Amino acid sequence: PGPYDNRWGDYSAACVDPANDTDLWTLQEYTTQPNGQNDEWSTWWSRVTPVANATSGLIITPDPASVGRAVQFTLGVPLTATVSWDFGDGSTLNGASVSHTYSAPGSYTVSASVSDISGSFSASAPLQVFVDTDDNGVPDIVQADADGDGFPDAIELLAGTSPTDASSTPVSNLPAVTAALSAKFSLKYTLTSGTGIFQLSGTLPVPSGFSPAGQDVYVDALGIAAKFTLDTSGGTGASTAPFFKLISARNGSAAFKTAILSALTTDKMLLKHQGFDFKNKYKSQPRTVPLAILFNGTLYSAMNQVKLSVTPGKTATAK
Repeated sequence: PGPYDNRWGDYSAACVDPANDTDLWTLQEYTTQPNGQNDEWSTWWSRVTPVANATSGLIITPDPASVGRAVQFTLGVPLTATVSWDFGDGSTLNGASVSHTYSAPGSYTVSASVSDISGSFSASAPLQVFVDTDDNGVPDIVQADADGDGFPDAIELLAGTSPTDASSTPVSNLPAVTAALSAKFSLKYTLTSGTGIFQLSGTLPVPSGFSPAGQDVYVDALGIAAKFTLDTSGGTGASTAPFFKLISARNGSAAFKTAILSALTTDKMLLKHQGFDFKNKYKSQPRTVPLAILFNGTLYSAMNQVKLSVTPGKTATAK
């Protein structure tokens, strides 16, 4: 090209549309290749409209949340966009940044509907809301029982009964027959793998003539639950997680061992809820966590202390 030829972008301009302060107008002067002795000039312009992307930028603070404490919900959208929030508990609000307080613990799905001149969009995110009994700003892990029938919601869901209907229970006992659980609890937490293993061991009452074959056992640790169906030997036929095994039943009781396999991300989330600090990699951190086993028509429960030590890149074990 010669010294007087114009290229794309040599003469251009862009400005914000004063009608809405959102759209962008751009103008470009350009030429095509000369045709003989004639240069061909033209002008190209375009209107660029930002898209309200509701699938990103949804911020919930704090997450997890505590009952009775305000939670802030923010979505990054253009000023002209309208945002409608549904907090999953029957409450709704409008605005790009809003605050809401939950009155009951549970698992909620927060959704945001966005509309602007470019169309409508939506986004959603899960939110766990816990009880904060000591009011220290750190949610407590409790065994949720929405219908008050005495059976933890996690066990009811596995048993196929409704956690919101007190007349729908895993066993016929109403309210639930409960007893203290004698057990030790540990969590092998591998920071570099995709799973964690909850391990429990202890003793359970076993009546004379008890036949384990076909018996269902439900284990709930930190809200992570598992169902096991026993064979004639009182086990599940497995030696690696997940498994349940009754050992040496005599004198009205039997030792047991069990292990629950669960997602690493879930384990870490629950431990964070319990106040564990994964940035503090060497200090032992004690916490008290709930355990429950539904066995032979009785719900056995305990609150056991767990200590977690986190080692970078290796296995962190809680006992």
